Amino acid sequence: QVSKRQKYFSYPPPRGPTGAGGAAFVVLTTKDGFEITESSACVDKASYDEKIGAEICLERIKNKLWTFEGYCLQKQFAQ
Repeated sequence: QVSKRQKYFSYPPPRGPTGAGGAAFVVLTTKDGFEITESSACVDKASYDEKIGAEICLERIKNKLWTFEGYCLQKQFAQ
């Protein structure tokens, strides 16, 4: 179900290298306004890759969404 619902998500491009290292921040917003925030970082700013950072964030967000989907499904079974 998560992959089917991805079309309902929008997110801004990650914000690039920050502080002493590189970091990506992704906020995914569902059409109903629910926001999921994730971040990733690297140790060496010289090796920072914005695309890889964003991909890591999105993968983590997908995993969070599966948790939420499981909760919703379990709630339906309990009723």
